[in-house]
Order: sequence, then C-alpha cells, then structure tokens
Amino acid sequence: MRWGGSVCGACGSVSVTELPTLEDLAEFYHDYNTTYTGGGRSKGARHRQTRYAKRHLRTVMKFKRSGRLIDIGSSTSPFPNYAAEAGYRVTVVDYEQPPKLSRDIRFIQGTLNTEGEITSRAGRQYDVVSAIAVLEHSRDPRVAIQELSDLCAPDGVVYVVTPQTDSFVDRNALGRTRWFYPPEHLHLISRKGMTLAFRRVGCDLVRAWRVEISPIRWLARYGLALAEGVAGLALRVVVPGYWGRARESRLSFSQEIAGFLFRRQA
Repeated sequence: MRWGGSVCGACGSVSVTELPTLEDLAEFYHDYNTTYTGGGRSKGARHRQTRYAKRHLRTVMKFKRSGRLIDIGSSTSPFPNYAAEAGYRVTVVDYEQPPKLSRDIRFIQGTLNTEGEITSRAGRQYDVVSAIAVLEHSRDPRVAIQELSDLCAPDGVVYVVTPQTDSFVDRNALGRTRWFYPPEHLHLISRKGMTLAFRRVGCDLVRAWRVEISPIRWLARYGLALAEGVAGLALRVVVPGYWGRARESRLSFSQEIAGFLFRRQA
C-alpha cells in the first residue's frame, strides 16, 4: 500500500514491507519503559492500564487458576504483580527490567524476535504464557508464535492481546487502520491469521473476543467508528474508486483490541 504497509488478501493481516534490524529495535526499546503507559499519554492512562491488567488477570484465572506464568513484554503493566499476588509463580521477559516489578518475580532479559532466545533462558513448561500488546511489536510473528508455543506446557494456555485488524469497521471504513505505525507496530494479525499460525505450532483456539474495560467505554470509543464503517460500506458499493482513495489517504477512527486464548495440545 502507498502508506508503507502490505495487506494480506486472504486474511486481512497488515505487515511492514521492510523489516527493521534487531539492532534498530533494541535501540528503539532501550528506554521504552520509562514513558510507556499502555493507554496513551493522556491523563488517566495509568488508571486505565491498571483496570486492563485486572481484566486480563480475571480472564486468565478462568482457565488456569494457579501454576507457572510467564509474561512477555510486560513494560509498565502491573499485570505481573497482580498475577504474583494471586498466587502464580511469575517470570517476566522484556528488553529492560520493568519499573516497580515485585521482588517475588523472576526477570529475564529477552525478546520474541530470535528463535529460542527466551526458551533457552527461561525454560519451558509454563501453565500460562501471556503476551499482552506484544505480537504487533515482534519482528517476525512466526518466530514469536513458535516461541510462545514452545514456552507453554501441554494443556497450558497462551493468552494474547493485540490490535484488531479485521472487524467490520476495519474492512469497510473510509481510512486505513491507525494501529499500524512502524517501528513500534510492525504486524497486525487478523483472527484468521492468528488461528492458523497458532494451530501450526500445536495450539488450538479456545476463545476470541473484543477486549475493553466496560461496555460503556466500548460504546463511547467505537460508536463513531461503527458509523464510519456503515458509511464506508455504502460508498464502497456505490463509488468504489472514491472509497479506495480514501482508504489510502485517511486514518480510520477504529482502534479495537482483540483477545485470544489458545490451549497447547497435550
């Protein structure tokens, strides 16, 4: 596409056309944890990050209430601390050690960008493997997904949260996704692409859903985007040329977030 990415015609996933080097990524994320808030840099972002972390923990506990948990790319999220307080034996992996990480949590420096990097340092057989807002940052999603599967014990779960890219709004809106912004977000994987990629490494999809703090927040956040999707669909049928040019030049209002829960085959 003219805006610098490529879109898969089969599943709707979005990817960069030119990958950054491992060195470029390491430099970019060197001090990332000093400013990242997980919800924008506006007032109240830290509070939203806390609420999201608690929501993630409640979801994980529905499938695995105890055991070994490894969280990849935690950054400033309090999710690992909450998981440790809930009784999980927690390991965190990131470029740099996150601030305010509980002393009870084991930290390992590493990323999903190199095959075997995390498993060689952190071991395997984790009951819960979580990658919250991480896959879109990975250099090669195939390598990252293989590593997530390798970390997981048989019958364990892999919990993934990532930007949604194949909803009704994403397919029809008068503009491209605003989630794509290299070198931070490199790949946006659709539900179809995610399901297939994890199935190939021995993980079956258990649940997929839209992630949000509350229904009220969802309505406030996506109401305008939905209207844009409906208008875009009409224009796509009536004046496809105009619709196509708008897709190239504008950004959509949509910023939906998708959650996935996979179970590692026994």
